[in-house]
Amino acid sequence: MTHQLHLSAIATAAWPLLVLLVLRLAPIVAFVCITSASSRTRRLAAGAAFALVFAVAWRSFGPIVLVSLIGLGYYACLTLGLYFFLPLVRQKQITKGALLLLASIFFLLLPAVAAPGLSGPAFLIVGFDATLSFYSYAVEYSNPRFTPTRADCLMFVLVDPTIVVLERSRRVAAPALNVQGVLRILLGIAGLVLAVSILAPLSLALSEPAPVLLEIFGRYGVIAVFAIVKFVTEYAKHSGLASLQIGLMRQIGYVTPERYAYPILATTPLDFWRRWNIYLGQWVKRYLYWPLALRIGRIWRRMPSVVVNGSAALVAFIAVGAMHVAYGYTESFRLPVGWLLWFTFHGVFMVAWAGAQHYFGARVPRAAMIVSAAGRACFLGMLFFSVGYW
Repeated sequence: MTHQLHLSAIATAAWPLLVLLVLRLAPIVAFVCITSASSRTRRLAAGAAFALVFAVAWRSFGPIVLVSLIGLGYYACLTLGLYFFLPLVRQKQITKGALLLLASIFFLLLPAVAAPGLSGPAFLIVGFDATLSFYSYAVEYSNPRFTPTRADCLMFVLVDPTIVVLERSRRVAAPALNVQGVLRILLGIAGLVLAVSILAPLSLALSEPAPVLLEIFGRYGVIAVFAIVKFVTEYAKHSGLASLQIGLMRQIGYVTPERYAYPILATTPLDFWRRWNIYLGQWVKRYLYWPLALRIGRIWRRMPSVVVNGSAALVAFIAVGAMHVAYGYTESFRLPVGWLLWFTFHGVFMVAWAGAQHYFGARVPRAAMIVSAAGRACFLGMLFFSVGYW
């Protein structure tokens, strides 16, 4: 029975990652096959690698892989269709918010309604990233100094894993085998295998602990262990996929910024959110936080900057929680309000932390090292507690 549960947990964790791997690899293979800089050998190698991954995914999960690839073609056509709205944004005939809503409907809501259950979380993750990427592309390239092209738009939205145009991957060479990139791919695969085969089943077992575990560790001890394992599992999945994408981009001649910067080494909440999912953090900072801070500052000119920044940060966290709720709704047609509560909690926690640092840092400078050490322990405790509780 335990063996069956273990295999079930592995299958549950593996199928979204394998389908997501197919979806991430397919646009890169298309790029290699289309670009004139790719040799015939590289095209054959890319096609063989994709065929192998597709065969494994098809063997494991069947038609959902083919449906996802068809959906990827839909995303490509949709990107080209939305591309024609860019002149309207530049001419201010359509607002940026309306374009974001339009992209959200067609990239996320419509696929979920048209193919419920078949689209799958992996497919919708691609749609979520594509929505944010296209919005960034539209905002930055509405500037008359930039001249967007259809090919560049497709490349950024569907191939490049970054979602902020100004922080996008840089092309440094023609497509070629890069040893450093291959090592990064292997590191990513190792992280995904670790998450799927060991950490995910362990997390599932701890979520419904056996009586013997409760007797040994106690209820709160099991919750603490579960929170740590759950956090490490999610980090292994996210960072493994990020390493895989960074390594794949290196094979086509692009250097991609890091998505994670060892978040477990963070010393404060602000430091953690600077290290965790840097791509999304940059998007939120550029398109939510700074516009909010500027607007609040203009409305309440006499308000202290720490209050203005804190208010903008809290609203940005709530907005990110709402974004996760919207994504969760398209996946299951249920509102996972836990995401909203979790991000709101951490928004309040971070703002309170920054306010305390601002107040006590100016008055008790000699205690900075003690406060920092105690603060890091307190923050990690709150992080793991929130993961286990929510």
